Amino acid sequence: MSDSKFEMLRRIYRKCVPLPIRVYFERARNKYGEKVLIYRINRYYEGHQEEKRLLQTELDFINRVKSIQMIPYPFIFEYEPSKIGVYADSVTGFPYVLHRERRIYFPSKSTPDQVRRMFNSLLLEQHVSSPHRYFEDGFYPTEDDVFLDIGAAEGLISLEWVETVRAVILFEPDPIWREPLALTFAPWKEKVTILSKAASSFDQDGCQTVDSVLKHQNGPFLLKLDVEGEEVEVLKGASETLLKPDTRVVCCTYHREDDADNFLRFFSERGYRTEIPRGYLLPTVKAMQNPPYFRRGVIRAWKTNPNEGQTHQNQASEA
Repeated sequence: MSDSKFEMLRRIYRKCVPLPIRVYFERARNKYGEKVLIYRINRYYEGHQEEKRLLQTELDFINRVKSIQMIPYPFIFEYEPSKIGVYADSVTGFPYVLHRERRIYFPSKSTPDQVRRMFNSLLLEQHVSSPHRYFEDGFYPTEDDVFLDIGAAEGLISLEWVETVRAVILFEPDPIWREPLALTFAPWKEKVTILSKAASSFDQDGCQTVDSVLKHQNGPFLLKLDVEGEEVEVLKGASETLLKPDTRVVCCTYHREDDADNFLRFFSERGYRTEIPRGYLLPTVKAMQNPPYFRRGVIRAWKTNPNEGQTHQNQASEA
């Protein structure tokens, strides 16, 4: 079927079928899709018993709740999105939530329910038991760091540490976040730089390398990378920064199937020590739902670590 015919049928469907019925059909289709995927996952691991033993906790969870959850652990049900307060800025009208008594803004057209879901997912990702958690005792930003939030989106991670670190640089190319980020970080504009560009391996148009941004900066540097599978390109553009002994990195490892192994090798070859938090993620994006299905969340890498052997209090992300 041609694209034009498909678009015509879609318009007819939306015009003729009432919204509540369309919503019902969509939910039913998603539920069936989850059921099929859970069957495929179980069937795969029946043929891979050694891997199954390592992932028994995660498999038991999705079979018990009968749904696909990116973070397949019971703590996700400790949160209640409906209890999250969403407010409207009296001047700009932008919606925001309060996180540790600081405002974090969201795009102007976001509904309260959308804001609640987005913010709730952020809290889950940074829960003390989450495989997606960036920082923990022994690895976290310090007062000496220039913190690079690469793939900042709403800027939650930078907001948590903005009063701790020496400076913050946010990379976020999606224009939908431009105004919310400016509002969120207005109280700290003297130490926060917001770049409406993508961190990449080259400097051109809407792209800029980490090395060029930090060309006239002194370390130590702490890089957080969450760029939807483009982490390799970002690291290519940070080759000079990665040579410095006081550079540390926390990088997502679930956007591509082999990211965890590849980044372990990448950092090891450059003299970094590494760690990967316990647990696994189960991607909900269809393009990622292929064997072996479960993926590690993030990798932390360092040569020298100012936090090593220390216990940090009251700053690490917890809901």
